[in-house]
Amino acid sequence: IDGIDDLILVFNKLLQIAEAESGLRTESFETVDLSRIIQDMVELYDAAAEERRVELHIASHEPVWARGDRDLLVSAVASLIDNAIKYAGPGCRVEVGAYQVPQGASIVVQDNGPGVPENELPRLAERFYRLDHARSQPGNGLGLAIVSAIATLHHGRLLLTNAAPGFRASIVLP
Repeated sequence: IDGIDDLILVFNKLLQIAEAESGLRTESFETVDLSRIIQDMVELYDAAAEERRVELHIASHEPVWARGDRDLLVSAVASLIDNAIKYAGPGCRVEVGAYQVPQGASIVVQDNGPGVPENELPRLAERFYRLDHARSQPGNGLGLAIVSAIATLHHGRLLLTNAAPGFRASIVLP
């Protein structure tokens, strides 16, 4: 039963990627406050962060407006926060913020953990790709692929960089 549940989860994630890549959800776009999404997701993940001894903070509180599908953006932010909590490590700090940028708006999730080997960065958003040290963690390598597809659906992009120290994931939206 656990194996079947895991398989259903993978299929659902693949369907979510396909749906985002198809562009069918653009009719549900509305003006959303990215800061509100961040506040909701930080509140949701606060207990999980505390359990893993990770400090989870909101880095910005000003309203930041963008056009998009609220549910998909919630899913993207949740995935980025979940990854940061899982991979930053105990004692690390994760900051989540929304900012107005010259290109439009940006959602940033940054930690002060170990970061990612520079040669691995280009592959992180590939479907089923996982770093060697991440294979011991639960997951299937679809989270960042979904986030990338959601960013693309919103005519934006996902940027993954080392923060020295740590790792930064940014969704940049027009």
